[in-house]
Amino acid sequence: MQRIAILGALDREIRGIRRALDNPRKISIPGLMGWSGFIGSREVFLVQTGIGPISAGSAAEKVLTKISPQAILSVGFACALRSKILIGDIILSVAMAQSSPDGTLIGRVLENHFISFKSLSGYPFHELDSLVDPKGSLAFLGKEKGFNVYTGLILTLDHMVQKAQDKKILAKQTHAVALDMESAVIGEKAKGFQIPFLALRGISDLLDEDLEVEFDRIIHPDGSFRFWSGVPYLFSHPLTFFELYRLKQQTQLASKNLTCLVFRLLQTQEDLI
Repeated sequence: MQRIAILGALDREIRGIRRALDNPRKISIPGLMGWSGFIGSREVFLVQTGIGPISAGSAAEKVLTKISPQAILSVGFACALRSKILIGDIILSVAMAQSSPDGTLIGRVLENHFISFKSLSGYPFHELDSLVDPKGSLAFLGKEKGFNVYTGLILTLDHMVQKAQDKKILAKQTHAVALDMESAVIGEKAKGFQIPFLALRGISDLLDEDLEVEFDRIIHPDGSFRFWSGVPYLFSHPLTFFELYRLKQQTQLASKNLTCLVFRLLQTQEDLI
């Protein structure tokens, strides 16, 4: 039986997967928050890492040493860095990079080191590494019900990019197709342990979209609400309630589609590695 670890930063990123697990139960491993269960014939460990590369790296290290999975998936939300990518679309990638403050890529990871899903007709997963063009092209993988699946370079930063102007600068500098805060770090850890890895990211905000919320004021790194700073901020910025409602709708769609694709991939009978 294959043991698969699925890592997501926030509960709302992995909630749909958790609810659909067969025989779910809480993980009783010190330092890890999550659940275990089954998807098809595979044993799944679903772990909430917290936001950002430091939290994600620490959780990934514990997963790799204490659970010893045969493969790792990094799942969660991402910002689109291409105008054709829409809310709810999925970026599936084997190549990630981190960026310095000036936009220079620090390192690209995971080429030729990935999980393959060759049994799914219509998806060229066996060519996934070659489809990730170093020049930053966006490759179309397939269409699911209500959303598209793409591949390309995912950029991981240690902070959220909220202004459309800044997103466009990063897209031009790095040639990435999507932006997140965890994938590259988790991928580096998996590569160090010689564990196959894949990132699946649901798009929750667009290239041309500004995010008008100071998330650091209202959310802890683990995703919980900052009561003492969050309440005064929300009541002094009443329009934030409308912005949060809009983002809730967008993240719910991203989570729904992400759950759909994860289950489609893991319920196949072919070995993942």
